[in-house]
Amino acid sequence: MDLIEFGVTGSMVLAKMADDYSITLLIENLPDKNGYDRIGILPQEILSVVESVNEDNLKVVFDVGHGNLTSSLYDFDIMVFFDYLAPYIHHIHIHDNMGIPAVIDPDFGDQHLPLGAGSINFNRIFEGVKRTRAENLVLEIKNNGSRLDALTSIEVLKRFRSEWMLDIKTNPYLTTVLNSL
Repeated sequence: MDLIEFGVTGSMVLAKMADDYSITLLIENLPDKNGYDRIGILPQEILSVVESVNEDNLKVVFDVGHGNLTSSLYDFDIMVFFDYLAPYIHHIHIHDNMGIPAVIDPDFGDQHLPLGAGSINFNRIFEGVKRTRAENLVLEIKNNGSRLDALTSIEVLKRFRSEWMLDIKTNPYLTTVLNSL
């Protein structure tokens, strides 16, 4: 059994159990870690699992920082995640990094930097977010992030919120996310 089949089989069982309790399961895109096999690194893998399981309570968490690392390592545009997964994205983790995977340089990787402190083009990311059905956006700043780092990132999000107000009517899910800022 390959990793995709394993992911599908396990997700089918979990989705059916979770449905009994009205729970939504989320599959998160992961960065490549130490070069070992993991399911959910590439958007095509996640799409394959979600479509094969075909349950309404199985959706996707798109982690922007993980997407940046993966697209850099495998040399594709980060927007490919939105091309494949936008209809299934239910939740978003947002943070920045330098786009240098830990398998290339252990001093970098999944840094969870404040928005704007790394290499991610958030203008493009937020264009992709508009295509999703995301109901939650979680700011993830780690690694000694300060209160100022969090406030700076929140200001970036507020700027995007004001720019998006014209687009709110095209995506009702954004209303919940943006009004919470």
